[in-house]
Amino acid sequence: MNEMANTRPKKQFTKNSMLNDLLNETAAAPVSAEMTDWNTMNFKSEMAQAFGMETSPSVVPMTGINGESVNMNNKKVATTVNAMTKDYSALMKAIDKKKGK
Repeated sequence: MNEMANTRPKKQFTKNSMLNDLLNETAAAPVSAEMTDWNTMNFKSEMAQAFGMETSPSVVPMTGINGESVNMNNKKVATTVNAMTKDYSALMKAIDKKKGK
């Protein structure tokens, strides 16, 4: 731990002592100008493709994570798959518009 971290009072973030020590070290670390730029960044739905994200609806999965087949006849499964693969870009554009962005 650096000396700067030792000069600050230790804050209780969690009951786990090891995690609490790490969080205190992180909280005490000096912040560079590059690290503060995140709060001025905006990510809009139309920028997704530039970041390599898929913008068209994805293909419905045929198997689960353990290789089992996905039963699309089960209404709960179909509803969940639909929610996970739905194209939300129009919704995100409406939110951006409402925020004035």
